[in-house]
Amino acid sequence: GGNQPMPQQQPGVWGQQQPVSQPMPQQKGGQTPLEGAWGTQLPNGVQLVFVFTGSQYRVLANGQPTETGFFSLNADRLEYTTTSGPQMGQKGVNRWRVNGDVLIMTLPNGTSVQFGRLR
Repeated sequence: GGNQPMPQQQPGVWGQQQPVSQPMPQQKGGQTPLEGAWGTQLPNGVQLVFVFTGSQYRVLANGQPTETGFFSLNADRLEYTTTSGPQMGQKGVNRWRVNGDVLIMTLPNGTSVQFGRLR
């Protein structure tokens, strides 16, 4: 006799709960529609890059970090607080909208700057 015993059915394999032990990020989902890097060329030839990570941002000019800060999105308003750089401690509000791979940022003085998505 070579009778193999039937493999035992494991109970609960299909109904396994994923443990929810991760702390909730402050921003819903942790990422905003701006998540990632956006670049533009200024009229004076400077390559400007904004990098948005969660609720933080960095600004690079020709690859050199020039500013960091925190931001929050409220409809089409981007409210920011600068935490380093020449504008340190400054708060402000820009208007923003994303159109595919283009970010259009409108400054308080009405100037609009278009950034292309880099990654």
